[in-house]
Amino acid sequence: MAYNNKLMQIGRQFHKDFFEGGMEQAKQNLIKLNTMNTQENNKIIAEFMGITPNDEGVYHVSKHKGYDVENLSYHASWDWLMPVVEKIDLILPDDNLVTISFNRCLIEWFEKGITFEGLGNTRIEATYKAVVEFIKEHNDESNTTK
Repeated sequence: MAYNNKLMQIGRQFHKDFFEGGMEQAKQNLIKLNTMNTQENNKIIAEFMGITPNDEGVYHVSKHKGYDVENLSYHASWDWLMPVVEKIDLILPDDNLVTISFNRCLIEWFEKGITFEGLGNTRIEATYKAVVEFIKEHNDESNTTK
């Protein structure tokens, strides 16, 4: 339901931008919104992985490497994303599945009766989308049990 509301908001904003500033302005605002969503999702993933920013907003993903939020690359690099997939696989009981195939990723959480499906133009985009949705649900679940 929240996803549909978000889509409606984006659609209304695109319509407004288009009529007030033209197609180029509307496209630029969509690109900006997508970048902001990617950064927010990358922050969610980093925190799921136990990585929090220091006082300067730098996320230390290893002892020697720190990145600001603009440079977190979970959405673009298998080297970043696969450890997240592996952690999800460890969290789920044995009979659950993480399946990546073609441009689709399924994360099946059978005990909750939930399947997270990511579809994308690329395999990594699909996996990233499913991972983000799983983490959001996992965080909601964790927050309600506290």
